[in-house]
Amino acid sequence: MPPARASGATSVSSEIKGAESQREFILRLLKDYGQVSAHDLVFLHGITRAGARIWELRREGYPIVTDPSRVLDDGSRSMAVYRLPRADQTALPW
Repeated sequence: MPPARASGATSVSSEIKGAESQREFILRLLKDYGQVSAHDLVFLHGITRAGARIWELRREGYPIVTDPSRVLDDGSRSMAVYRLPRADQTALPW
């Protein structure tokens, strides 16, 4: 599992307030760690429109995959996890 924060990342910093900066930040996390959860984007990095930023990145041509939310053992829900497959990986059927 990747670390909660990318190197040098801070929560709700001025560097990630604009949509373009948020897209760049998310893309950097995906490239560095391969995945990032919607939970971390919202609660650690203050990106409340994570789904919109992911949609914009997909529109730019990035093949971001969404692993759907799942129910945890304690009955609570986990938010979606976004993944950026490596070039040598084949797409999973789900």
